[in-house]
Amino acid sequence: MTDLAAVDPFDPVESYVRGIRSVLFVDDQFPTYGDGRDHGRREAERARALWSACTQLGWLCDVDNSPEWDDPVRLKRLASCDLLVLDYHLIENDSGPALEIVRKLARGEAPNLVVLYTADPSPTSVLISVAAVARGSTAAASLTELDSDLEDLNVPWSEKDVVAFIHGRRDWVPTFRRAIRDAGLGDHSPASGEVLLERHLAGLGAEKVERAETVEKIAVGEHLRWFQCGNLFLTVVTKSDEHNPEEEAERLLAELEKAIIDWAPEWLACLIAASRRTVEVGSFRDDARLPEPALRGGLLRYVRNAGGEEEAGRRAREIAAHVLSRRFHSAAEEMGLLLHQRAASYQEPHSENDRNAELLHLNAFLCSEEFRRHHLRVGSVFRREATDEYWVCVTPACDMVPRTRSAEIDPWASELDPVRPMLALRLTIQAGTSALPKAEQGRYLFFRDQSKPDSGVVVAAAFNTTTDDPNPRIEQMFAMGRAVVVDGRVSVQRCIREAGQDSVTLQTVTCVPACQLRAPYAERLTHVVGGHLSRIGVNFLRSEGGAVPG
Repeated sequence: MTDLAAVDPFDPVESYVRGIRSVLFVDDQFPTYGDGRDHGRREAERARALWSACTQLGWLCDVDNSPEWDDPVRLKRLASCDLLVLDYHLIENDSGPALEIVRKLARGEAPNLVVLYTADPSPTSVLISVAAVARGSTAAASLTELDSDLEDLNVPWSEKDVVAFIHGRRDWVPTFRRAIRDAGLGDHSPASGEVLLERHLAGLGAEKVERAETVEKIAVGEHLRWFQCGNLFLTVVTKSDEHNPEEEAERLLAELEKAIIDWAPEWLACLIAASRRTVEVGSFRDDARLPEPALRGGLLRYVRNAGGEEEAGRRAREIAAHVLSRRFHSAAEEMGLLLHQRAASYQEPHSENDRNAELLHLNAFLCSEEFRRHHLRVGSVFRREATDEYWVCVTPACDMVPRTRSAEIDPWASELDPVRPMLALRLTIQAGTSALPKAEQGRYLFFRDQSKPDSGVVVAAAFNTTTDDPNPRIEQMFAMGRAVVVDGRVSVQRCIREAGQDSVTLQTVTCVPACQLRAPYAERLTHVVGGHLSRIGVNFLRSEGGAVPG
């Protein structure tokens, strides 16, 4: 097992550079073993110097001088290297092949560390073009029709304007308004400026996409030019005019380190990057996986006997999570030790708003997790679609399992099937700052709504907050289709009384799962509203292969 404590995993250079194992140089002027062409002494010496500098660090190196990267085998090589040194002009003065590689990497799933090597006299313009390609141009915006007086408007966008737009800032708005005023046009919304900028990015080579990638960080300076877009970190390094290959290779690696230091990724990202070196340790050992053959077969039986494909998928993910936890137990212990050491240097924020924000996010992490079940169960928080009305299911888990009900055991449920009777607590959204002083009283839930990716922490009262008794706001509901979630939605019927009527009717509402409360919180809610401890619901298999109720 690699000892993470031997290095500082919170140092970006240690995490992202020292952990490099393989480097791929892609330059049409570099010689390769399979290429019989003479690329000249200068380029051969440059390639040799880079190769030597990397091998001295213990890195494996390879060279490819082909400009064609549509071949899946070649693309696999890109994903297999830890560091890619890419020539900006792979065909004389054509940057198209390099930009196509960047476009593919920006939308890939593997992390990619890239040094873009260029002799272009305007490296800042190179960085902006490459960042635009990585981001993409939103098709819906760039294809929007503008007023005729704006179609021919030539806005003098500066590099700062384009960088701000790529980064999601609005520093470009004054330039747009000044161009409108100088052209003698009336007032126009900045939304029109966004359309013009999307077209500008398309002119830089950005591909039209349905959703632009987020350029999370970008630096454009005299000596530092880099950006991070999803799994891609790219820095632009200029080639030297002086022919000193050794110094040039040393400078390339030094500028990569400086860019990563300037990037300053968060400590958690550094820790995860450093932990990658532990992934392959002990891969062949049975005791690092599941040593018992009978258990391996039993787990496959557990997945096969699930009630439906979605439940089978959930069980498979549950097993995979357990195996991975077992597989990386030692690495988790090392990371935990390092986090313990890191916590000693924690300093509470000076701002009350920042302190409250930390507490809100921490409480949400402790209280809830992502909804992964294929049906509503105890602790499932759900929301009426297109509203901020929330409920949480408090029916015991075994009563929510989507299986056929026995008329002898539960005649009412059998008569209703596939409609599932369900008790739920109505939640009342609260201001986080007012709930935090009473967070330990058990009256509030803290969670993030996974159906709203950009939402913050939601704070909701599960009980009456004006009395000392935990009076629950409980409702009798009926979940359709055995409460199974299909395409992220589930239909629920609520009992309501129409104005002026003495009877109740059922109102059908479409709901979306927001999150899942962690077990202790879900169990507590069930107990408070009358659920018995033995009815939480667990999974067992009997010898016939059928599921035994919890």
